[in-house]
Amino acid sequence: MARVTVEDCVKRIKNRFDLVIAAADRTRQIAQGAEITVEKDNDKNTVIALREIAQDMINLTELRNSVIKKYQVVPEIGSDDDIEIEDIMKQEQSWLSGAENSEMKQEIQDDHLHVVSEESVTPISTSEVFEDISEQTNA
Repeated sequence: MARVTVEDCVKRIKNRFDLVIAAADRTRQIAQGAEITVEKDNDKNTVIALREIAQDMINLTELRNSVIKKYQVVPEIGSDDDIEIEDIMKQEQSWLSGAENSEMKQEIQDDHLHVVSEESVTPISTSEVFEDISEQTNA
């Protein structure tokens, strides 16, 4: 088994965060049956993906485009939801611009702000969360 380190991979992908995303996506591709370009050597998919990156065995441009396409969200043109959101935003802007004095503007803005202070947060234990979840699933 050839040992692979982050330093070997950073030579090809300079940003470590980009490296993590690329390696994770390549690992998913391998898990879904993509062809492996290096010897498996009884390695796990994550190590194989890192070795492929370090040894320049995969096309990084294609991998990058695959990641972008996977996470890219393109809204449909003319969607009713988009129109509704735009109408609400315009309405709120008109309320703010139509307010006669700064106190009224502040009241309108305060209605839309939700401030969480340390006093308003109640810590709970993990067991309480699991009890609550099990009660909801049993109901």
